[in-house]
Amino acid sequence: MSKDCLRVVDYLKNILDFRFQSKTLGPGFRRDPVSLLKRLELAVIHNFEIIGEANKNIARASPEFNLSK
Repeated sequence: MSKDCLRVVDYLKNILDFRFQSKTLGPGFRRDPVSLLKRLELAVIHNFEIIGEANKNIARASPEFNLSK
């Protein structure tokens, strides 16, 4: 299997994993400590993904303005 095919398999696995997590943490989710911590963890990860994507877009649009330095 090629490297690109393996990446696609990983992406599909991530989609299924997060789809399941979204379903279990959506409306009517349990309020036990483990579920609340998992929900917080996913929210923090999502925020870092948004920040990283914004940084990448700024670097593409304006290379002289680099937030990574």
